[in-house]
Amino acid sequence: MNRNRIIKVILGVLMVLLVVWFCVLSYQDGYARDYGIYRSRTLLLMAVVLLLCCVVLFFYGSFFCKKGIGKVQICNFVFLILAVASLGLWGNSAATKDEDAEVKAVLKDYIKEEMDGKVLFLNLTEVPRSFYQNPSADAPYYDAQDYDWRYYNVSFYYEDQQDKEASGDYHWNAYMVKEDAEAAWKVVSLGES
Repeated sequence: MNRNRIIKVILGVLMVLLVVWFCVLSYQDGYARDYGIYRSRTLLLMAVVLLLCCVVLFFYGSFFCKKGIGKVQICNFVFLILAVASLGLWGNSAATKDEDAEVKAVLKDYIKEEMDGKVLFLNLTEVPRSFYQNPSADAPYYDAQDYDWRYYNVSFYYEDQQDKEASGDYHWNAYMVKEDAEAAWKVVSLGES
């Protein structure tokens, strides 16, 4: 086996590995988009590394594989496009599943300490129109819409509903945080509705 053939075999194996990596990245991005609560820097880093690997392999094949270089260049060019697509997938994903304990702790503490007497809606599509248009405030550091929840100071409206809220009969898929902050946090952290 001559040197040129060995190089092409190595490049072929690397291409297969990169294709697998791209598929994994795409799956993770889709999972993040569907179930997450924020964007992932890890996915971006993976996509950038993948892109750099494609560029390196493309130029390596161009300079060192003089025979049969056309197929090698075409394969690397196609995969370069796939790598760029992976960046697009990451950029368009709504969120990723998890970040770190610090961010979760901040959100948890905020829910427990700052939302006393407010209602936590866990599904914006079910929020009554009057509440949706007039939120009392937004959580610090985060856009409420990114988390698919929003809270409102509607204690005056819920005075006759508090017994139902306390018993678990949550109207509009909402929690009275004053009565069950821990349960509300668990639902938010798990992404349930």
